[in-house]
Amino acid sequence: MANGTTRDERTQSAARYDGQVPITERICDEVLTETFSTDRPAVEAEYPRASYGSAAEAWAAIMTDRKWTCTQYGTPRKLARYTPFYQYEFADPAPPPMWAGPPPMLMGAYHTSDVWSLFDLGGMPSPFTPEQQRLADQIIDYWTSFAGFGDPAEAGGTDWPRFRADGNPPHTQALAPGGIGPVDLAAEHHCDFWAGR
Repeated sequence: MANGTTRDERTQSAARYDGQVPITERICDEVLTETFSTDRPAVEAEYPRASYGSAAEAWAAIMTDRKWTCTQYGTPRKLARYTPFYQYEFADPAPPPMWAGPPPMLMGAYHTSDVWSLFDLGGMPSPFTPEQQRLADQIIDYWTSFAGFGDPAEAGGTDWPRFRADGNPPHTQALAPGGIGPVDLAAEHHCDFWAGR
C-alpha cells in the first residue's frame, strides 16, 4: 500500500478563506480562539507567527499539520504492521499553479500540486522547469514500479524505504526537485505536539 500528502496541504484554504482573501491577522486571531479555545497559547507557542511570512502562512501550517498530515500519518503506522507500506510527501516548494494570475500568498506544495507530475491538466502539458520534469519522470517511474512490483524502488533512482510500523523515522520519502530522500514527517509537522489534541 502507499499513501501520501503534500508538504503545504492547507495553503489553498488559507489563501481563499471563506472564498475571499488570505487570512488576515485579525481573522487568524479569531479562528485560533474559535478552533483551539484554551489551548490557543500552546498552539501559538508551537507555531510562533513571527516564524512565518504572514498570518495566512502560519494558519496554513497549523491546519496542514493538525488536520491533514498528522492524521494521515496514523494510517501507515497502523497498516504497516500487516502489509508493506510506502509513504511520501510531495515537497516541491514552487510547483506550477492551478490558477490564473499571481498567487495570493506563498503557496508551497499546496494540495493537489503533485497531480501535475502525473497528468497534463486541462489538456495542457505541465509547465515544468527541467528539474521539476526530472522529478515528475521519477514519480511516474515510482508509481509504475509500485503498480507492477509492489515496490516503488524497483524503478531505479533513489531508494524508497518501507514505512516502519515501529515508528522509527525517517521512513517517509520526500519528493522535491533535486531532493528525493527520507524525511521525518512526524518531526517536520509537529505530530508529537498534536498527539491527543
